Amino acid sequence: MYDFFNDRGEEKNLIGENPEVAQRMREYALGFLASCKRSYEGADYFPDSGYKPLGSFKEMPNNLWPPSDLEKGTSKKKTGDRSQRKKKKNKEEAALESDEE
Repeated sequence: MYDFFNDRGEEKNLIGENPEVAQRMREYALGFLASCKRSYEGADYFPDSGYKPLGSFKEMPNNLWPPSDLEKGTSKKKTGDRSQRKKKKNKEEAALESDEE
């Protein structure tokens, strides 16, 4: 959970400072996912509507945030974040440009 306006790089996780907000957000998200599953199973359609689900409903993992985030509220993003992807892209573009010369 990040302060988008003051921490665009998402460096400081605020979950430890606001666990009650994080829990409400989590409950809301899980409720939304449960609603999606009920809809997929036909709950939003009349019995004679002809609705038939395609494929199968893909369950999403119900993972809690790491306990260290709750305790410290300062976890860093995982490797592979936006700045690392941008550096990789720039490096690849530079390599292509040198190949063209």
